[in-house]
Amino acid sequence: MNREESISPFQFGAIKICFLLGTILHSTYISHVTGSESWMIAFTGAIAFLPFLLLYLWLSRRFPGMDLFEITEAVFGAGLGRIISILYLSFFGTMAVSNLISIGVFTTGFYIQGTPTLIITLTIALAATYVLRKGIEPLARLMPMIVILTFGVVLINFLQALPNANFNHMLPMFQRTPLEYLQSTHIAVAIPYGESLLMLVLLPNVRKGTDIKKPLLVSLAATVFIMVLVHVREVISLGSLLTYITFPSYEITRMMDVNAVFARTESLYGMAIMSVSFFKVCIVLYGVARGIAQITRVKDYRPFTLPVAIYLAIYTIAFQYSPYNNIEWNIRVTPIIWSTFECLLPAGTALWAILQSLIRRRKAAYP
Repeated sequence: MNREESISPFQFGAIKICFLLGTILHSTYISHVTGSESWMIAFTGAIAFLPFLLLYLWLSRRFPGMDLFEITEAVFGAGLGRIISILYLSFFGTMAVSNLISIGVFTTGFYIQGTPTLIITLTIALAATYVLRKGIEPLARLMPMIVILTFGVVLINFLQALPNANFNHMLPMFQRTPLEYLQSTHIAVAIPYGESLLMLVLLPNVRKGTDIKKPLLVSLAATVFIMVLVHVREVISLGSLLTYITFPSYEITRMMDVNAVFARTESLYGMAIMSVSFFKVCIVLYGVARGIAQITRVKDYRPFTLPVAIYLAIYTIAFQYSPYNNIEWNIRVTPIIWSTFECLLPAGTALWAILQSLIRRRKAAYP
């Protein structure tokens, strides 16, 4: 399974940050539930997700050198484990389709209007296949630079928004119902934090003898920071318009003074969005291809990347491309599906592994 591909813990953390940024800079789902208080959900979502992140860390330590699919088969056996691995594959495939649709909607909505979305999704999928032709290691070396540049663009954009900002838009606070806070927190746990589950596929590639605890926690903190920054910028700039715009994170850049020096950064911000979104598709495609190789007992995953990419791109036709339809789906349906794979299945895997260990100890104690 190309275990010779080695990435450092720093690169592993950068991959995770870039992966989550691909959702955060696209996401407007939370804002349509809690509006001006959405920035607080970055914290509540991270706190609610932290036990599951520690669960991922526990699995990585309990089964060193194994990826998610190998851990699943080690715990549940070859038969049931392979079935559960196929379920994980379907989840990652759905995640890839969702991200391809988001890129397609963004591109055709703001840059090349009128272009069939299928052309965009197919182009992105084929480009991801090309990037992965040499494996995950060259991609990992590029991730820190992409993350730093994206952070810089978002921070500059935040500072540019301050002259016309109205911080009164953030008031009054705590006006939502408990159910709305709970719903937004659930969305944040599932999208983007819980998508970190895919990082378990990269575990065998992390340099041997290193601990992934620090990069996991640091990347979570960095994600919280950037998520707060994005949501605060949206609130102070748009106010009550926030829930009426399908892509507030990008629309803000188009409201700035065209005469201000360096103010017209919408193209730069759009490139940042496209970059992290594209690399997220690359990572998801890697996860799907590697999972197929693991299940079919094939050593190299790369032959699977092209057919999988083409299939996922074409499969996007089955979904509607309306931005509002996409938002509604990701508010009502996606968090439930995502949570099943990101929270329930890993928790069940850990619980069954613990029970197996207790049974073995009991048998050893009372032969």
